[in-house]
Amino acid sequence: MQSAPEEDLHQAARMGGGYVIPGDEAWPVALDDLGPARPLGLWWRGPGFESLARLGAGPWSEARLLAVIGTRDPSAYGIHVTEQLVTGLRERDVCILSGGALGIDVAAHRTALEIGEGRPATMAVLAGGIDRLYPAANSATLSVIGRRHLLLSEHPPGTSTARWRFLARNRIIAALGCGTLVTEGRWRSGALNTANSAAELGRWVGAVPGPITSGESELPHRLIREAGADLVTCVQDVVGDLGWDGAESGATPTDGQAQLPFPNDPEHPTDGMDPVEERLWEALPRRGGLGLDQLVSAAGLSVSEALAGLERLAGRGAAAEVPGGGWKRG
Repeated sequence: MQSAPEEDLHQAARMGGGYVIPGDEAWPVALDDLGPARPLGLWWRGPGFESLARLGAGPWSEARLLAVIGTRDPSAYGIHVTEQLVTGLRERDVCILSGGALGIDVAAHRTALEIGEGRPATMAVLAGGIDRLYPAANSATLSVIGRRHLLLSEHPPGTSTARWRFLARNRIIAALGCGTLVTEGRWRSGALNTANSAAELGRWVGAVPGPITSGESELPHRLIREAGADLVTCVQDVVGDLGWDGAESGATPTDGQAQLPFPNDPEHPTDGMDPVEERLWEALPRRGGLGLDQLVSAAGLSVSEALAGLERLAGRGAAAEVPGGGWKRG
């Protein structure tokens, strides 16, 4: 896809947004903790950005900003505890950060929008462009966030979503938040990826226990038992751990908090793959085949990166050429 930076900037401006890069006064310095994985810049949309910018350099560093994440297929219990906790957090002027996805994400966003008028009440980090309100089922909520609060993305307007972009997006959520709260999720939920990133960055990680008979409780229980995540049963647990109960503002990770990733994780096809290989594997079809040009576009890689990655995947049997050209999963 040909780059058109001037048109991208005009498009963002038409939506009430823009682009910020490291070194700008409003750049969130929390993202610098990502090191080489720090995004080149952030596209933004919404008046919430102006509110944060008034806090001076590194606005997120002093903000009460908490990531609330979980499964895309929540139970009634998961929705209830998410709404209950977010309500209490918003009453304490905490901004709710999430990914705009189905399930727990959108429940957190919607509750934040309903409680209080502070700006921003909530922020969504998108896996596509700030003009791509995905999924469509959440477009109304995301539209309100973009008009009244804040949407963020590392990708320019017009960028479509892809699986690898969701996984990459998670590191931004983990870095921006003072902490990450997982309210519900399955064993290998995408929320695990965010919790891992948060713990590796030294951020606070909390998890809400649930019924032992529910598969959606597997991830929170795993985080608590195996990774040292703080058990959360009420809002006071969160604000106390983060120093938002009248003590100093700002996250202070619990001693021994960052114990992820988990040992003895169940085997998964992408285990042991580097980021390029994982992107390619996720883009490869199980049947049929994709040509090199299609793979480059789907995985967001250069031709040279894709060719080298395919060679490595083929060497371990994770990718195979198909008759007539193209590639599929091995």
